[in-house]
Amino acid sequence: MKSAAPSEKKYGFWNWGTGLAIAIVAGCLGIIFLVYTATTYEFQMVDSDYYEKEVEFNDKVLSIKNTDKLQDTLHFTMQNNHLIIEFPEDVIGKKVNGTLNFYCPVDAEKDFSMPLVFNDKNIVAVDASNMLATQYNISAQFTIDEERYYLEQVYMINK
Repeated sequence: MKSAAPSEKKYGFWNWGTGLAIAIVAGCLGIIFLVYTATTYEFQMVDSDYYEKEVEFNDKVLSIKNTDKLQDTLHFTMQNNHLIIEFPEDVIGKKVNGTLNFYCPVDAEKDFSMPLVFNDKNIVAVDASNMLATQYNISAQFTIDEERYYLEQVYMINK
């Protein structure tokens, strides 16, 4: 009888044990890489003082709720190159302090703020000569008898 000759290995050192060891080492290296990138990633928050911004936002929400209690909203008209802003009749005869903010999305140089100064009863006149004929986001932040209000509206300036 013929004796069996030793069989030659087709794959050299490669067997299931080697493959398993390589897979485990590759997985461990992958996890180490993910941990390294996660710990060295420098993230930045939008605002470093986010807590104060949250408190301001809560105040703004309360101001908007107060504004919803008013009888009416702001009314805008253009007269003789002046933007006439008519406030609700709730402000007549009351102590009102506040500011108007005008935001021009087209040109940041045309953004401006002004204090609330009433002409007659509940009307504020704004000189529109320096304003562009475009859309403005107008926000009013004011207090009536120590209660805060906030109102935003979009108005298109037509000259």
